[in-house]
Amino acid sequence: MDIEAPRLRELALSDSGFVFDPLTGHTFTVNPSGLFILRLLKDGVEESQVAARLTF
Repeated sequence: MDIEAPRLRELALSDSGFVFDPLTGHTFTVNPSGLFILRLLKDGVEESQVAARLTF
């Protein structure tokens, strides 16, 4: 999967898992694992490293 880093950086994430995409206006919620993954990706962590951190 190719994830667009600039687009990820635009997402607004709350501690409760609420996600807002200002480019589309869409909102959604994610579970704690999804929030963890999105935060890592927003921080520029490579996808392979995200997978490694999930299993650690």
